[in-house]
Amino acid sequence: MKTLLKLALAGLFFGGSVANAALVNFTIDGTVNTDPLVSDPSFNGTALGDLTLSASGQFDDSAFTGPGEGTILFNNLSGNSLTILFGGLSFLNSADVNYTSTDPSLAPRLSLSGGALTELNYGGNAGSSSLTSVLLNVDAIDDSFNFVNATWTGITLTPTAVPVPAAVWLFGSGLLGLVGVARRKAA
Repeated sequence: MKTLLKLALAGLFFGGSVANAALVNFTIDGTVNTDPLVSDPSFNGTALGDLTLSASGQFDDSAFTGPGEGTILFNNLSGNSLTILFGGLSFLNSADVNYTSTDPSLAPRLSLSGGALTELNYGGNAGSSSLTSVLLNVDAIDDSFNFVNATWTGITLTPTAVPVPAAVWLFGSGLLGLVGVARRKAA
């Protein structure tokens, strides 16, 4: 029994583990240009709502190549989600014109370097309104042809809790059971 217990403990300490990707929630803040370019001279800033800019969503951290480094895709194969809110308009990653692209240079994506946002590339429509984000610059036009530009200013990343697999608990309770059996036999 001692041999079995030693083997079980050795397997616990020296056995390989499976790496699991964690889900990361994120929010991105933006600043609307206070002197926007407009195609309609009568534009008074109300057509796009309160003119706030933000983005949020969730992604799998397996795209990270280092701490806070990597490019996260938001195409149809990724399983990641992205919602951009600009004034009263809402744009989903599935509305991007390259949502079905498998080419990482075309697909909607965000890139991080040292935990800082370096790009958010997106080009999509919400009804007859559109939003384009290239690197950190954003241009939006509403259904009245009012044009506004903005800039992404920062990102907040929040890892979600990853549940411990049930197998770990079962293995641990089984190991404790073996210890109990070994103690009974020794007594």
